[in-house]
Amino acid sequence: MRFHNIAFKRTLFISCALIIMTLQPFSLLSQKPRYEVFGKVKMSEGDPEGTRVYIDRDNQRVGNETIPRNGKFEFDLDYQADYILTFEKAGYITKSINVNTHIPDSEYQTVSYDPFEPFEFQVILFKQPEGTDIVVFNQPVAIIKYHSNKDDFDYDTDYSKTIQKRIDDIEKKSITKTTPQENERKAAAELQAQIEAARKANEEKLRAENIERQRQIAEHKRVTDSIRLAKEEEKRRQNEEHARRLAEQKRVSDSIKAAQEELTRQRAVEDARKRAMAQARADSLQRAQEIERVRKAAEEAARVQAELENKRLAEEEAKRKAKEKEEKTLARQRALADSIKAAQEELARQKAIEDARQRAMAQARADSLQRAQEIERVRKAAEEAARVQEELENKRLAEEEAKRKAKEEEEKTLARQRALTDSIKRAEDEKIRAEQFEQLKRIAEQNRIADSIRLAEDEKNRLKLIEEMRRAASEKARSDSILAAQQEEARLAQIEENRKLREQIAAARKAEEDAKREAQMEEARKIARQKAVSDSIRKAQEEQQRLRVEEDIRRVALERAAADSINRVREKERRERERELNEIKRAQYRNSIEERAARSLESSFDDIGDKLDEVLGRRKTVYEYYEFNKKVTKVFINEDNSLSVYVKVEHSFGDTYYFVEEGIRGYRSISQMIYVTRTKD
Repeated sequence: MRFHNIAFKRTLFISCALIIMTLQPFSLLSQKPRYEVFGKVKMSEGDPEGTRVYIDRDNQRVGNETIPRNGKFEFDLDYQADYILTFEKAGYITKSINVNTHIPDSEYQTVSYDPFEPFEFQVILFKQPEGTDIVVFNQPVAIIKYHSNKDDFDYDTDYSKTIQKRIDDIEKKSITKTTPQENERKAAAELQAQIEAARKANEEKLRAENIERQRQIAEHKRVTDSIRLAKEEEKRRQNEEHARRLAEQKRVSDSIKAAQEELTRQRAVEDARKRAMAQARADSLQRAQEIERVRKAAEEAARVQAELENKRLAEEEAKRKAKEKEEKTLARQRALADSIKAAQEELARQKAIEDARQRAMAQARADSLQRAQEIERVRKAAEEAARVQEELENKRLAEEEAKRKAKEEEEKTLARQRALTDSIKRAEDEKIRAEQFEQLKRIAEQNRIADSIRLAEDEKNRLKLIEEMRRAASEKARSDSILAAQQEEARLAQIEENRKLREQIAAARKAEEDAKREAQMEEARKIARQKAVSDSIRKAQEEQQRLRVEEDIRRVALERAAADSINRVREKERRERERELNEIKRAQYRNSIEERAARSLESSFDDIGDKLDEVLGRRKTVYEYYEFNKKVTKVFINEDNSLSVYVKVEHSFGDTYYFVEEGIRGYRSISQMIYVTRTKD
């Protein structure tokens, strides 16, 4: 067994190694390490000064040294050799120690510069009594060799037991040849020494057991406290995580609710706006129809009047010949002046009406209800003006009919003038109606562009809100991952600190055990008793090591179980977050499709309730409607979480066009082949 001062020997060995590495860096690489043995020579009587040590390697003498007064020695032996160390001094029994440095080839080839710790032993030389048989001391009293089961050097216990028995027999024979008084004294001293050694061994054993018991109690308490603190920390973390998860769920639900409320409000506003637009379009169409009816009535009245005038003019043609040239010139001049004046007045009146209509349309865009009322008022005012104009015209015609008999030629000229004025008025009315229709088209296009821009801004705001929500969720996930990494780093640091503490405790315990072995070695008298004490200490260390290994295994199992539990909780939370995000995305896809379908339907129909449900519930939905001498076919394709709208426009004059809706950008023209391919069943 090894008995040495670890701190001193280790420091000395490292210092020597550093010096050699500094002085001989290249030669050191090719050198093999050597095995060190050291110890002390003690004498039964006298001092060890002058004791010689002879070193034989493989039966060849390779050196000798003289032991100093303190009795200490130290030798470096090559591996893979068999050494005999012989200790002798005049008047003392010579003893030899066999040190066999053979180790397995695999160990020797990979051996480092500190493969095995130095081995310490003690040699006690006794006085040589006269007549004593000392043949037994011609053989080594101990063998030190490598043991594979220990992976270290130690005594050959079987050999030591055999030699010790023979030495004891010789000592007994030596005692019988001495005087009775000397025998009694030696026996008493031997018995006292045995009793003292037994007492010290028992005390040391009890002290070691007490120290180990206290260590186990402290270790158990430390592990229990660590587990309790870990459980409390885990419970606190779980409570915080649960509260955080509840707060996050509430925040997400509040955001979704607010977004839904905002969407509902926007839809209500959009519905009101579209209903006002539809009402305005209906009023504009009704007014255009009313104007068309008045125009046709005026044309019919003018035609009848023209026929009557032509008949009357034919009857009075004979009377008109005398003054035809003069009256014709005068009539032309008056007709031209009156036509210009009437045209200017009509243009001013139509401009006033157009200004009033434009003001009414501008007011209608700001307030749909007020715009509809204003348009209705303008329409009634226009009808009233037309009615008053018609009454004035009839009154004027009646007055002219009374004067016609007196001024037949003048009335003929006036009739021609009225016919010319009516034709000019009809042309101007037709031009004004065309301009009004074109102006209505431009206003409708401007409204559509404004609505598209507003919808684009709404969509941009909605996407911005979603991006902010996603960024907040990402920041929260990043902070959670950083917190988890910090917790893991703290846990690893705690494990490393516990490991270093255990190493320090083990080093202190080992140093204490080494000191204890040194004291026992100094006090022991025989190698057999030293071996027994060493064996008991080794067994205690092995038991302690076994208990430590079992405790480490149990602690690692507990830590692993705690880590697995934490990982399962985190994985469950991650799946829950993914499920919530998927639900939010599906709701967003649904809302996006529903908004796009509603916009497309509202641009064509007044009532979209049932139609919207049909579009959302089917893969393909087809609607047809008529407007302004054309047939429009809309095909809605709802598949793969997206909605596509294709439009076919058939004009009454024979041309057919195909389009696809592109959100806020309006319509994009496509070919008939693309339309047929994309809308087929």
